[in-house]
Amino acid sequence: KIDTLLFTGGNSKNGPEYFFRRKLKEYSLSLKLVSNKVPRIHTFQLPENGRTVKTVSLIAPSGAANRAVGSLSAYKKMKDKFPEKTTVDFRVEQYRPFF
Repeated sequence: KIDTLLFTGGNSKNGPEYFFRRKLKEYSLSLKLVSNKVPRIHTFQLPENGRTVKTVSLIAPSGAANRAVGSLSAYKKMKDKFPEKTTVDFRVEQYRPFF
């Protein structure tokens, strides 16, 4: 049984979360926001049994996402406290609770 879906890259066009949301709409379902803090967490309910599934939007592991990471206040706070840490370290800390 699937309890949690992990997406990388946020809800950007052509990303997996974007296509998943489009598919949910086809079934008149939508995601309910649980946490707007990165990583963003949503839930939705399966209509056939009412089971709740959580979705987690993680920052993409690509180098292109470094710009997005660098602009996050959580990353800036981490960097102020631990100047030696990098965007990769930030992602590792973000991914850790889910893997």
